[in-house]
Amino acid sequence: MIRFLLRRVLQSIPLLLLISALVFWLIHAAPGGPLAIYLVNPNVRPEDIERLRRALGLDRSIWQQYWSWLAAFAHGDWGYSFSDGRPVSMRIIERIPATLELVATSILVALALTLPVGVVAAVRRGRWFDRTTTAVAAAGISLPAFWFGLLLQMVFAIGLGWVPSSGRTTIGGGARGRSPAASAPAGDGACRRAGRRLVPLPARIDDRGPHAAVRPRRRRRAASRPAR
Repeated sequence: MIRFLLRRVLQSIPLLLLISALVFWLIHAAPGGPLAIYLVNPNVRPEDIERLRRALGLDRSIWQQYWSWLAAFAHGDWGYSFSDGRPVSMRIIERIPATLELVATSILVALALTLPVGVVAAVRRGRWFDRTTTAVAAAGISLPAFWFGLLLQMVFAIGLGWVPSSGRTTIGGGARGRSPAASAPAGDGACRRAGRRLVPLPARIDDRGPHAAVRPRRRRRAASRPAR
C-alpha cells in the first residue's frame, strides 16, 4: 500500500509541473497579464505600472519568471496578494476552516441522501424509482459543477431568495461573509431560517457530485446481498 501511494505521488509530480507551467503561461497570455488589475485603474500612472513590472520581475522572459516562481514556491514563499498585500499562505490558512466545514457538510448531506435512496432503489430494482434515481445520478455526474452551481444560485438564491448564495452562518448568530441581500426573507420562521443558513447553497452544490457518485454504489451493494 505504501509503495502504491509513493508511486502515485511520484507520478503526479510531472503532471503538476505541466499544469503549473500551463496556468503560468495562460496568466501571461491573458490581456494585460498579471498586472491587468492595475491597467483598468485610472489612478495608476503608466510609469507606476512599469516600475511595478520591474519590481515583480515581469520584464524578464516567461521561463525565467516561471523558474523563479517555482523555486520560491518550493521554499514556501508563495508571494503576496494583489488585493490586500498580505502573504498568500496566510490567506490560505485563514480559509481552511471554511473549506473543511463546506466539505464536511457536503459529505453529510450526500450520505443522508444516498443511503436511503440507494437502499430503496435496490429493494425496487428495475422499477420506476430505480430508473429515475439512476438517471438523476448520471445527470449529476455529467453536469459541469460550475454551470450547475451558477444556475442554482440564480434560481434559489437570487430569484427565490430561499437560501444564501455564499458565506458561513451559525444558528442564532450573524452571517459571516454574506451580504444582506443574500439573507433569508424576514417573514420566515426561526426554524426555517436556521435550517437554511446551516446548509448554504455552496454545500448543496458540492453535495451534487458525491450524491450522484455514491448512490449507484449503494444500490449495487444492497442488491448484491442475499435476501434473508
